[in-house]
Amino acid sequence: MSEEYVKEQLLSPSSAKFPFINNVTISHTGDNRYIVSAYVDSKNGFGVEIRNHYICILLLIEKREDASDWWLESLDMY
Repeated sequence: MSEEYVKEQLLSPSSAKFPFINNVTISHTGDNRYIVSAYVDSKNGFGVEIRNHYICILLLIEKREDASDWWLESLDMY
């Protein structure tokens, strides 16, 4: 889910390349909060691919068998 929120912030979301799950850190902090730390490679306004690291805090609102509802608490890209 964090990837979808990150794509919304990119100039070229279709160029986004995220790492495999083994290069992503996911921490459960309690209270249905999850911290996702990873990076995305994507093209900037000049068409050059750059790497942005990000930390995304997600809140799991409701978990059902068929789907889950997530809310973005914060997203920091650097």
